[in-house]
Amino acid sequence: MKKEASGYQLSRRGFLSALGAGGALVALHGCAAGSRIVPGKILIHGAMTEFKAHDKSINSVAFNADGKWIASGAADGLLRLWNFENGKERSAFSSHPGLINSVAFSPDGRWVAASVSDKMIRLYSLSSGRLLTVFEAHEGAVNSIAFSPDGRMLASGADDNTVRLWAVKGEEVIAVYGGHFRDINSVAFSPDGGTLASGSADKDIRLWDTASGQEKAILRAHTHEVQCVAFSPDGKVLASSSSDKTIRLWDADTGTEMLTLEGHSGAVNSIAFSPDGKTLASGSGDKTIRLWDALRWVKKDILEGHSGAVNSIAFSPDGNWLVSGSADQTIRVWRMPEGEPVYALFNPALTEKTNAREVRQMGAATQTLPCGTPIPPGATCICDCIATSRTYPGTETVCICDTITVPAGATLASGMICVCDTVRVGSYTKPSSRSRSRGSSRTYYTRSYWYPN
Repeated sequence: MKKEASGYQLSRRGFLSALGAGGALVALHGCAAGSRIVPGKILIHGAMTEFKAHDKSINSVAFNADGKWIASGAADGLLRLWNFENGKERSAFSSHPGLINSVAFSPDGRWVAASVSDKMIRLYSLSSGRLLTVFEAHEGAVNSIAFSPDGRMLASGADDNTVRLWAVKGEEVIAVYGGHFRDINSVAFSPDGGTLASGSADKDIRLWDTASGQEKAILRAHTHEVQCVAFSPDGKVLASSSSDKTIRLWDADTGTEMLTLEGHSGAVNSIAFSPDGKTLASGSGDKTIRLWDALRWVKKDILEGHSGAVNSIAFSPDGNWLVSGSADQTIRVWRMPEGEPVYALFNPALTEKTNAREVRQMGAATQTLPCGTPIPPGATCICDCIATSRTYPGTETVCICDTITVPAGATLASGMICVCDTVRVGSYTKPSSRSRSRGSSRTYYTRSYWYPN
């Protein structure tokens, strides 16, 4: 630590070393005290679409069985794996020659699969990231995949109008279901694995007996293509969503239509039941997520924040979190059951430059403390600069840094520490005493990373 005119300065390396095991980072743009900000995990307040997880539209997101990992697949051809605990991206699996339309974890947590528009399904080892198997038989883009509850089978639906059932270990096709006459957009197993549901662009939903391979029922009610199908945890209800902006509920045993849920103003692209079966979530082209009470079938809440269509949603295994992937290239995490926006996962390489002047706009009731200063209860954290730029002849040293802020009025635990890191600093040209020119000024851009202890 060294003393500067504006206060004490501490190098990031020195400060992080001093932070120790008991250190904590405060929230960005407001959140509960004690939240941590780490590389790839930014806390959000309102729309923050500059924090991108992929370079193109995100088509699918999924939690693994223990809730420790999130997989995301996008139109950029990348399958990304994120550590849910700290938000770090563990790996981006090899670029695929096409759009990734669907991702799924095996129930035992050993594998993660991705279906691609190149007509193939790729299976990876979750532990090593190694490509294990390529399933190849479809004659069109594979739009949806799902593991059976016992993990032995993998179902896939494709643009070739077929549903295929694969033996995961044998890498062979067990059955081909050919009743639909347009693209298959979604497939889902019942909790007992005995029934497979498929939703198609032909507006129909078909139920298949996985043991016999026979078609059990055809469900018809939607007026536009079916985008997603999902079984309730007890297997009694099948939900379907459509481009007709509705969600329909069916008796999974009889195929009888029970109810229609309306409210979205755009196509309903994704639906998911909470693990306890009490909530149904739906993501739409209207950029919102809606939460429905699955006991009374009434609307509970509307989650807003995405600036593009919500293409995929998934609950964590414990039901405490909901993750959403969007055409705005972001992945957002929401705390359940309230639906509170918590943070966005992002890839630093895709983070857009942010005007430092805008970043540093603070409320009138905030206090400023040098980095490394313990924060008194109730204070707002604003980071001072950690480093300054070099001074060159004819220039004046300027330090530009991003900030970590908490709105005035937020309660922070005593002793909490604020950490910031300046990635880029700059200087602007001073008017020379020998010149009458006013000199030029620049707007400098920075990107900051926040590290755990």
